[in-house]
Amino acid sequence: MRILSINLFSIAGAGICCAILVKTFLSFSGKDRHFWLLLLLGTVCFIIAQSIWLYYQMRYNRAAPYPSWADFFWLLQYGLFLVALIYKRTANREKPGIHSFFNIIIFMAIATTFSLQFLLNPILKSGNNSVLALITTIAYPTFDLGFLFATVSLYYKSHYNEHKRVIFLILTGFVIQIVADSLHIYYLMIGTYEQASYIDPLWIVPLLLIGIAGNRAQHYSAQTCTKPEVISTEDKELDLLPYIGVVVLLFVMLFVRDESVNALKIGLFVVTLLIIMRQVFIIVANRNLLRELKTKNEELGKSEERYRQVVEISPNAISVEVNGEIVYLNKAGFEMLGATSLGEIIGKSVLEIVPQEYYATMKSRHKQVSTEKKAAKPFVFPILRLDGKTIYVESSLTEIHYNGELAFLLVAQDITQRKKIEERIKYLAYYDELTGLPNRAKFHEQLIKQIKLAERKNNLLAVLFLDLDRFKLINDTMGHGFGDLFLKKVAERLAGNLALKGMVYRLGGDEFCLIITQTSPEKVSTLAQLIIDELSVPFIIKKGEYFTSPSIGISLYPTDGCQPDELIRLADIAMYKSKKHGGNTYQYYSSLLDGENYNKLKLDKELRKAIENHEFVIYYQPKVNLTTGKIIGWEALLRWLHPERGLVPPLEFIPIAEETGLIIPIGHWVLQEACQQMKKWQEAGMSELSIAVNISPRQFRDKNLIQNVSEILRETGLAAQYLEIEVTETVMQNIQETSMLLQELKMLGVQISIDDFGTGYSSLSYLKYLPIDYLKIDKSFVNDITTCSKDEAIVQTIVDMGHHMKINVVAEGIENEQQLHSLVKLKCNVGQGYFFSKPLPANQAEQLSNQVYIKST
Repeated sequence: MRILSINLFSIAGAGICCAILVKTFLSFSGKDRHFWLLLLLGTVCFIIAQSIWLYYQMRYNRAAPYPSWADFFWLLQYGLFLVALIYKRTANREKPGIHSFFNIIIFMAIATTFSLQFLLNPILKSGNNSVLALITTIAYPTFDLGFLFATVSLYYKSHYNEHKRVIFLILTGFVIQIVADSLHIYYLMIGTYEQASYIDPLWIVPLLLIGIAGNRAQHYSAQTCTKPEVISTEDKELDLLPYIGVVVLLFVMLFVRDESVNALKIGLFVVTLLIIMRQVFIIVANRNLLRELKTKNEELGKSEERYRQVVEISPNAISVEVNGEIVYLNKAGFEMLGATSLGEIIGKSVLEIVPQEYYATMKSRHKQVSTEKKAAKPFVFPILRLDGKTIYVESSLTEIHYNGELAFLLVAQDITQRKKIEERIKYLAYYDELTGLPNRAKFHEQLIKQIKLAERKNNLLAVLFLDLDRFKLINDTMGHGFGDLFLKKVAERLAGNLALKGMVYRLGGDEFCLIITQTSPEKVSTLAQLIIDELSVPFIIKKGEYFTSPSIGISLYPTDGCQPDELIRLADIAMYKSKKHGGNTYQYYSSLLDGENYNKLKLDKELRKAIENHEFVIYYQPKVNLTTGKIIGWEALLRWLHPERGLVPPLEFIPIAEETGLIIPIGHWVLQEACQQMKKWQEAGMSELSIAVNISPRQFRDKNLIQNVSEILRETGLAAQYLEIEVTETVMQNIQETSMLLQELKMLGVQISIDDFGTGYSSLSYLKYLPIDYLKIDKSFVNDITTCSKDEAIVQTIVDMGHHMKINVVAEGIENEQQLHSLVKLKCNVGQGYFFSKPLPANQAEQLSNQVYIKST
């Protein structure tokens, strides 16, 4: 039973080792897996040999004959293991140092000595075995010596910790196997070996250790993509092993009384000779190393001295920072910071000499250099001198070793003067040196930008060209110096007016230009008259009064032109028209001398005919609930289908209608038509929808507005709650009058909406006094909501404010799905724009009434 248990235990242990080695073999790729395949095949041979041995025990109740097929497979196992080790040693191209080489040779000499003395010599002298048995017996210790040499060599050749641990496990296993083999052979020779003795379990231990090594190697394989852990040069690599072997050899010789020259004496001689050679080599190598080290130190000292001299005479500031503190600063750095001694700087943090707003940037640069292990790109930032002055430096940052510690090396160059020159050049490129106003280049650049913006937002833009009347007389009479001073005073007065702030540019001489954006003809005229009034006040220069007046020409985008140069040219033409009229006035551009009045009369006549001939039509654009995706109402938008010109843009005829007063009958017609159409839709089943109608500023100020709205609601039969009156922010100029009119409209039961909120005259303080139901966010904020964080913040603020004040918020100009998602995320109530539908005639709009634009999730 003991024999059976030991054999089954050995087979089971070998089977576990096989399973682990199969998994290890599959986890490797390339040549590495061949090593584990050979170990796997050797383990399989062990199982076959052990099974044959067990067969003889169970079948014949005796041990297998010696040698037998079991010995064949055991020796085949040994051969495969040895081939695996040799293959692994060959595949590992790393070469051990001469120190390790001597350790291996000494160790193998000792092992060979013991093998010859106690195993091979007795086997050869016994003469009791057959030739086959003798060869078989000699093969075991011979293979054992091969195992020992290969594994020890592999161990010394391994430079990585994980690899070394795997080889050490295999080495330990083979040492145990050698012990087991040696004891087995020894007991066989003296005739005391018994089956199932304590030696038998020792043979399974090497296989189990190989299995453990395979399991560990799987983790090593999984980590090959990362940087391996290199063994420190200070690690001891079994250096005591040769000396321990010599001590053991001497100790054994004390008990061997053979006076002849035996293997032990020869081995001791060889080992002693090798140790002497090893020590001689170490002494020579150490001397060479000391000599080389001395040379390197001398070179390093010279190099450090040269480097220090270069650093000290460098015109750039050079500092070293360790753990956030400055530990070194050269002479240029002292001068740059205004320091007089090391104590004023050493120990300070870099953050103490830069403004607080640069703290995050400096920390980020340090982190980048530490992570990427390369110098950061040059960076410009201000530093604070000890005397309180601020200078600008351009610096580079890199990581170095300083006194054995990781440190940051900062090289900085004072560029304060260069930066001032750059800023001066930049200033002169875009600003007039005499007056400080933006110059012609800045004007052209800004005009191009504003034209593109006006085109995208469908806004009106005006260019005002201003020339001073009688300036040539002042310049010729008082001199150019006085003329320059006079121009400075004019520029100060224009730029100092809050209504004109940011609009004024000097083109040269006595010519100035203004760009007015998101405007209307009324606003342009108001500003032009403001300039005339502002410059009519006399100028006090050198205790004298001097007078001037402006001639102003005005061109409009897109009415007059669409190109920057064209608008400037047309405004210049209009300015000369002003001068022909005596100056001190403004003129809009016209293609004919009296073209402006002619065009107004013509357009006035055509507008009146348009009402009579029913040329006006109303298009309807849906307003969508952004929560349900359903249409909750419509906005009525006026269109003019001219019989000759086709569809006339509203921006072309609405300002004229506003100026001539025709907007009042046109607006009355729009309101009546929209209410009548909404009533028809309600009778057709669209009962919950409302209609929004725009009321122009001129129409809003009409004294009959309240009466007209009331009569239209009564005539059309539309309930007041389904009518929404939209007014623009321009009506907020007179808040008292506006509040009173809106309160009267609210008393009728209609809903009130503020259109284009955020672009006009409204103030947050006004909202609490007005009976408002809807705030309409201007499309200028919606356009860039997905790309501009400021626009998103503005929309979020308006939405939050509306919610807190219980006012519904409508977003205009939604053109894509990304804008829609952003507005839904911001919890905006209602949306409107081309994403849902462009404005449509009534018959087409009616077909959209049941459309759902947003799918609920």
